Amino acid sequence: MPTITAKIQLYVSKEQAESLHITMNTYRKACNWLSNLIFETKNQSSKIK
Repeated sequence: MPTITAKIQLYVSKEQAESLHITMNTYRKACNWLSNLIFETKNQSSKIK
C-alpha cells in the first residue's frame, strides 16, 4: 500500500496555537528522550558483548 502525504494549513485561534505549540514541544521532548534511551541502551549492550 503506498504512502499518501498531504500538506495542510491549520487556521486556529491564539489559544489553540499555544496549545499546539505546547503539544509539539512535549512530543519533541518525548522523542528525544526515547532516542537517547535507545542510544544509551544500544551502547551499553555493545560494551557488554
